[in-house]
Amino acid sequence: MSVYPQLKYLTGAKPDWLLPVDSPASEEEVEHAKQVRGEFIRDTNRNPYMVDIIRAFRLAKGAMSYVEVGSRDKGNIAWASHILASNAKILDIDLENDKVAEQRVRSYIPSTQQYLAIEGNSISHEISIAANEYIGKGKCDIIFIDSNHMYFHFLNEFDTFMEILRPGGFLLIHDVLWEGTSEQKGKALACELIDRHMPVYLVNRNFPVTRYFRMQKNSPTWGGVGIIRKPD
Repeated sequence: MSVYPQLKYLTGAKPDWLLPVDSPASEEEVEHAKQVRGEFIRDTNRNPYMVDIIRAFRLAKGAMSYVEVGSRDKGNIAWASHILASNAKILDIDLENDKVAEQRVRSYIPSTQQYLAIEGNSISHEISIAANEYIGKGKCDIIFIDSNHMYFHFLNEFDTFMEILRPGGFLLIHDVLWEGTSEQKGKALACELIDRHMPVYLVNRNFPVTRYFRMQKNSPTWGGVGIIRKPD
């Protein structure tokens, strides 16, 4: 039996802006995500789990500017392009861009949307400058982070990309439940730290949205999407 039904104080009152996220992912949403992602999938990730991503990305509906950090096969960008505004500006950041996937996503997204792919370390000064120039400092509506999952790397990404996010914009963080390795802590502990200063909300599968908390098992746990809304 899941622990979730017992967490009545964690699943209680939430801000109104989270209401679109609260309902489970529908079969139609899941099928559409699988269909789009399936055109981009690599052998190393045959069936990406999309339920919690689908729910979190409801906050991206009609967004004019979107940044994805750690795009890999570009399938998530292709899928997200359906949710964003028809004339949205998209920035794709990856440590090593797959040129074949990049060309595929360029041909997939609507011609009315602007797309730029840049390559480099997501916490480097060069990437920060390029992102601010393309999107505008404090102008971005939605940022999705799915790159290096280690504790300090993610905390540096948090600092870097909160600067680009507009007040009221959303930072979406994939794999927030990952605890790390025997040698290095992961995103789970980093999100717990951030939540002491700024609310982090957890979308895990189709369970109710809660304030962030870590899982009870010590075994490696992937998945989950964290949501942070930049204060107005």
